[in-house]
Amino acid sequence: MNGPVDAEAHHLVSQFLYREARLLDERRYEDWLALWAEDASYLMPTTWVDGDHGLREADDYELHHLRSGHFMLQMRVQKLITGQAWAESPASRTVRTVSNIEVREDNGSLLVRSNIVLHRVRSTDDMEVHAASRSDVLRPHGSTWSFTRRRVLLAHGVLHAANLQFFL
Repeated sequence: MNGPVDAEAHHLVSQFLYREARLLDERRYEDWLALWAEDASYLMPTTWVDGDHGLREADDYELHHLRSGHFMLQMRVQKLITGQAWAESPASRTVRTVSNIEVREDNGSLLVRSNIVLHRVRSTDDMEVHAASRSDVLRPHGSTWSFTRRRVLLAHGVLHAANLQFFL
């Protein structure tokens, strides 16, 4: 069946996304990585205003803030948990808010749209706020799902961050 899912499935997917946000906020990166399929991709294309055409996002052949497969996600997580991510020393405090969740079924996978706002505090008072829309593809994995693709579009064209040692 293709199309919108029922209320129960929507609730379960929402809980899955809320749990993902909590795992990241608690810096449980290995548990977060376990939510991702081995063939997953994580994309955050750059965006800019293109003359008369309005906001434009980079295509697959242009610059991205992030373009990672599972292996690169794993490497980033390893840096974070071993303390080798010098930009996260001391570790940032984060609060993620996930909203506007829409879920559709498509040939056995779930297409999920959501918005996220990340509040990130570095050191004592250095705060960043990042807002984005996300498009995810979830594949059934046992009694839950695995992320197979995430595309993050920042609401702001310029990334206002000291570094990119966070996940949206």
